[in-house]
Parts: sequence; structure tokens; C-alpha cells
Amino acid sequence: MKLKTIFLLITIVCTAIVLIDGFFDLPLFPMLSANLVNWVVVIGLMALATAVINLMQIHTKRIIQRKKNWFYSAYFVIVFLVVTFIGIIEYPNGATFSFIIKNIYTPLATTIYSLLGLWMATAAYKAFRLRSFNSLVLLLSGVIVLLGSTTFGAAISPVFSIIATYIRIIPTTIATRAILISTAIGTIALGLRILLGIESPFSTKQD
Repeated sequence: MKLKTIFLLITIVCTAIVLIDGFFDLPLFPMLSANLVNWVVVIGLMALATAVINLMQIHTKRIIQRKKNWFYSAYFVIVFLVVTFIGIIEYPNGATFSFIIKNIYTPLATTIYSLLGLWMATAAYKAFRLRSFNSLVLLLSGVIVLLGSTTFGAAISPVFSIIATYIRIIPTTIATRAILISTAIGTIALGLRILLGIESPFSTKQD
């Protein structure tokens, strides 16, 4: 039997056990499902450890070979080891680790996320360009919602607030639910294709 087929059978059996336990109240299945969930946690930790080892090997190799921008790899390795060491030593309540998270990591993460504002502004500019009737509707909706969400729009006319509330409650909710439903249907269809062997996520190199 091919290794790919074995992986597929394991996936089918494990998925079927978890699904049956979720939809039916049958003996033995709750215990099997709980064990599978625990195994997922253990396997996830093993995968995380493997990823960390692989990452350290890649950056260490870059440092030894003095590849381009190798000092970034050195910086990563030093920071990773220092933060990991502090986190392990001070677990579970570490003042130094909390200081690093609150005063270094959080500001850096906020700065990176704030850069998304520039990309959003660029995307909005491209989307609001009047090239068709749909672009006109999008532009008018965006302007109305923007004015209705600020005191400036309310000062001009209370109509902006009413229309903006309507747009957020009715059309936006309908579109959001349609996207969620279509995503769920697509996920179910992909899961069925994998379980039936039509769509295989496994590599064919080890067949």
C-alpha cells in the first residue's frame, strides 16, 4: 500500500470519528475524539519544535557563510534565544518577559499594523476611481458611511447618519453573511473532496 494511501485512510478515520462524536451521542466516540484532540496538540508542539530547529539551522548557516544581510540573522538568533531563555526562567509570571512584551513587542507590532493604513488608503484610492457604475456606487457608499460616522457629517445633515446606519445594518450584513456562507460551503466541499480522495493534500514524492 502506498504511503499516500495510508495517510489518506488515517485522515478519513480520524475525521469521521471527530464528526460522529460532534453530531451523535454514541458510546466510545467521546473518548476517541478527546484522545485525537490531545494528539493534535502534541503533534502541533512537535511540529513547532521542528520548525524552530529548522529556522535556527537556516539562520545559523547564513551567519557562518556570511551571506548577504547575515547580521539580520544574527540579530534574530540572539533575540530569539534571549527572549526564550527569559520566558523559560521566569515562567509563569515574569516581570522582565512582561516588560519585553509590553514595551518592545507591542509597540513594534502596532507600528507594523499601522503601515497597513497606507496600503488601505492606496487600495481605497484605486477602488474609488470612477470607471464604471459599480465604482460610482462604491464611492457614494463609502463617502456616505464616512460622513455618517463622523460629527462633521452629522453637522451637515442628519440624513447621512441615517443612511450610513442603514448601509451598515442591511447591505453590509447581507454581504457578510453571503461571504461566510459561501466560505463554509467551500470548506465543506473541500473537506469532502479530501475525504473521498478526489483532492489530495499529501505530497506525491513519497508514493
